Amino acid sequence: MRTHDPAPAPPHPASTPRPETHPASSRYPAQAHGYDVSYPQCATPGAPAGAQFAVVGVNGGKAFSRNPCLSDEWSHAHEPRSVYLNSGYNPENYRFADQLCRDLGDRLGGATPAEREAYAIGCAEATYSYEVMEQERVAGAQICWVDVESSNSWDELDVNLNRHALQGLFDQLVGHGCKVGVYAQYKEWRALTGDWHTASVAADWVSLAVPAEACGLTGFTGGPVWLVQELAPWPDVPVDSDWAC
Repeated sequence: MRTHDPAPAPPHPASTPRPETHPASSRYPAQAHGYDVSYPQCATPGAPAGAQFAVVGVNGGKAFSRNPCLSDEWSHAHEPRSVYLNSGYNPENYRFADQLCRDLGDRLGGATPAEREAYAIGCAEATYSYEVMEQERVAGAQICWVDVESSNSWDELDVNLNRHALQGLFDQLVGHGCKVGVYAQYKEWRALTGDWHTASVAADWVSLAVPAEACGLTGFTGGPVWLVQELAPWPDVPVDSDWAC
């Protein structure tokens, strides 16, 4: 997600082709125009006028951190509302894994000790974020989007560790009853996971792309593309602009 105010852009109806392909499984209205926000927008009041959906960040840019204005942004968010969670793999974060997550990692058949710990770390990331959501009374999210970006911590040599961390996160979110999606760029997903296709993910949200083009593609995880975050921001509010396919 962007962490700075983007440059102004012309109005969307004149500048942005609308997506034309609507996945049957999508929980968003076809061609709906929405936005995403998190801690960088804490000083931005309310939501953009005319928004048709919203995605709100739970964390503060990294796993095991929190968005200080989550409750306020959620209360102003337009239905259908969803959340996104930061992800990553850092072996030092194993200390945050509770006994349940450690046990789940230890039960993985055929995994190396490092892969078991990576799984536990991802599980702990989901547990932490869900605790934040409960504390801030964030409920009823249509989908839990997992933000996968190279700016967070990952293993640069072994994509299997990154995959195991993400799998632990996905499994724990599903265990909490939340449908899982992934936000990423195609090239970053390939670099971080080795072009991993996983059935654990229901949908993809393509970062920084042209909606009319990305909506016609197979998602980077192998699933359907539900949302596309375009390059241009909203014209009147410093928030990211997103289109539903």
